[in-house]
Amino acid sequence: MTIREILTQQNPAALFYPERYDAALLGMTLGFGTKSDTKPVAVYDHTRLLEILAAEFAKDDARDGEEREDEERHDDAQEWIDYNMAGAYLGPDAPVILVSGDSL
Repeated sequence: MTIREILTQQNPAALFYPERYDAALLGMTLGFGTKSDTKPVAVYDHTRLLEILAAEFAKDDARDGEEREDEERHDDAQEWIDYNMAGAYLGPDAPVILVSGDSL
């Protein structure tokens, strides 16, 4: 069974991000809240999310005829994560984004 399938069974509300981000899906952890209502939430790898988003931005740039450096797309991907994912309160079922020691 995939992590997405397990979360679908145990806490479908935890699947905030679409399947295109599943390559960054590491696993799950217990969510926040009181002991009686704690449910698993998704855990995503920060570095892999950056790669996925930067690749999406590159496709958008190619479609729009825009020429930007990879570093600019990477910066935009980081900003997207900071504001729309890690920086947004999405409720008790919100995913966790793991930043590993290699990414610090």
